[in-house]
Amino acid sequence: VTAPIRRTAAMLAGHGFIVACPEIYHEFEPLGTVLAYDEAGTTRGNELKITKPVDAYDSDARAVLDYLKSRADCTGRLGVMGICVGGHLAFRAAMNPDVLATVCFYATDIHKKALGLGKNDNSLLRAGEIKGELLHIWGRQDPHVPLEGRNLVKARLDEVGTKYTWHEFNGQHAFMRDEGHRYDPALSRLSWDLLLELFNRRLGWDAAGRLPPEMKILSVGRGKVEFDAWRADIKSMLDAKFKSGYDQKIFERFIARNHYFANSADDPDAYKRMAETLGDTKTFPQNLAYFLSVRPTDFAPVVEQLSGVGLVDESKYWRRVLIEKPFGTDLASAQDLQARLTRHLKESQIYRIDHYLGKTAVQGIMLTRFANAIFEPLWNKDHIDHVQITNNEILGVGDRTTFYDATGALRDMFQSHLLQTLALTAMEKPKDLTPDSIRAEKIKLLQAIRPIDAKNLNKQAFRAQYAAGRVCVGDGHGENVAGYLDELKRDGIESSHTETYAAVKLWIDNERWKGVPFYVRTAKRMHEGNVAISVKFKKSPMQLNDSQHQNWLVISIQPKETVKLEIESKIPGLDIATRTLSIDAPTRQQGDESIDSYETLMLNLMEGDPSQYLHISEVEAQWKLVDPIVKTWAADKTPLLQYRAGDRDPKESGVIFETEDQFWRYSIELGGDKH
Repeated sequence: VTAPIRRTAAMLAGHGFIVACPEIYHEFEPLGTVLAYDEAGTTRGNELKITKPVDAYDSDARAVLDYLKSRADCTGRLGVMGICVGGHLAFRAAMNPDVLATVCFYATDIHKKALGLGKNDNSLLRAGEIKGELLHIWGRQDPHVPLEGRNLVKARLDEVGTKYTWHEFNGQHAFMRDEGHRYDPALSRLSWDLLLELFNRRLGWDAAGRLPPEMKILSVGRGKVEFDAWRADIKSMLDAKFKSGYDQKIFERFIARNHYFANSADDPDAYKRMAETLGDTKTFPQNLAYFLSVRPTDFAPVVEQLSGVGLVDESKYWRRVLIEKPFGTDLASAQDLQARLTRHLKESQIYRIDHYLGKTAVQGIMLTRFANAIFEPLWNKDHIDHVQITNNEILGVGDRTTFYDATGALRDMFQSHLLQTLALTAMEKPKDLTPDSIRAEKIKLLQAIRPIDAKNLNKQAFRAQYAAGRVCVGDGHGENVAGYLDELKRDGIESSHTETYAAVKLWIDNERWKGVPFYVRTAKRMHEGNVAISVKFKKSPMQLNDSQHQNWLVISIQPKETVKLEIESKIPGLDIATRTLSIDAPTRQQGDESIDSYETLMLNLMEGDPSQYLHISEVEAQWKLVDPIVKTWAADKTPLLQYRAGDRDPKESGVIFETEDQFWRYSIELGGDKH
């Protein structure tokens, strides 16, 4: 596989496709052999091209397609591209019925029937077997495929009714190859645009090129809505979300997917009618995913109704049900919900969504750890002093006083988002990146967290409520805000012991993390909003003075997506002294794709990838950890400490720290650990 082909494969992979690049002469040359673009390499390539039997080329293509389909991260929507003789091989690979899109760049020898042993291939004869969409791109000045040869191929495609697009450019043979005198960057750019348009449309979702063409969306509501009125509503939602506009062609494709069904509460046959609607195979594919955007108390009743009319039966097609946190309010209610759901669903059908796990930066935690050789040797008790996981907000509870007072910071954020972040931060390396392997390591880590000692909770957990104060708002100006208890009184709630600040110290009982405290905190009305993982390393072997700074690694999730490493460096001059420097690596670069976390998770749902969803074992492990804290705090009616809105962590929260030299990092910026 030559360097230009490797770069082509990397370009495709960079657009979100899974790319396999086979060596076509593996039977004749040692693996890894590269035939150079010189006289000797060209001669050898031409010899092998007519030495290998045509059916061996075909079996290679089938093997690669089967490999891709076997991968857990593959949607099963297959495309093929090829250049030069590879263009001819792509043409033949397109004869496989599961290939939906094929791109052939100046494909040689199709018109001459000169591929393979005996130089008598049947490619044109079999052109009628191509069921997917074809894109042919040619160079008019290509001596290997002259005008009469191109016309012969085109005429055959017309004869058999192939769906194809045809482009001829004023270019030579190999104008796509980005080395050598024939390379034409302008034509190459045009060709890439054509390729991506086809692959995104046929293999991808809509805007990101990944939605299957036959996919439909059935929105279910209580009231009756006219078909055109519903689509107009969708357009108004999109107009509000994308104020700078959107691609009209993509919109037309997307809006055509949408349908509406009125599921009236007083209609006893509503679910039966919905089953009849979805059973229309001319309109709806039969692989179905349900997003239950309903109250948590309605999850089980809705699933029971769906099951009653056969809509979750997987005997012929897959059926998946998505539910959104909270998954119960404690361990007992979570297990009760699970029991009611699994009367009708297998665990593999249940997708428990936590939108937090769809954030690119959260998903990047694992790759930051395992894709960088410098971190893994240090990621253990021998080198790390402690770890802080933070989710702080400037915002208060707003209009959610009733909900929040019944929930609190611990159950709202700690039990779900933060424990999942901890699992990604501390888990062992999965054996591979399949959903089952990632989930298995997260579950193992959560189950290894030491149970809370409720009798000594005051040394392991801390809670407080925000009082009136002044916070920095979005435009940089200060704003006076009310305290939590005042907001509750405004809404008729006279008193509360619900925490808006929660900090917990956790221990992980395994060999890697023995003796390393994990400090997890979440709070509202803080001095700044940030979500980050801060890893403080132990003191260096060489200590120049008692106040020497310890190294920090900070993985910031929001508002900045960045990785920061703080190190010591010598100050230039005669004295031996150091200062702290921050190596900043923004993980989001200009031009990077920006996808909403819900979009990411919905795509995972459709692909059958549960790695970013919660397994019941994760839910149970998290509630087992949190329940003792909730129960102990609920029984303690002592008034909660008040911290002023807009301030840093209350100093009293330091009670959970193990040593005097441990303290909260209040900012991801350099100096954010000053005490």
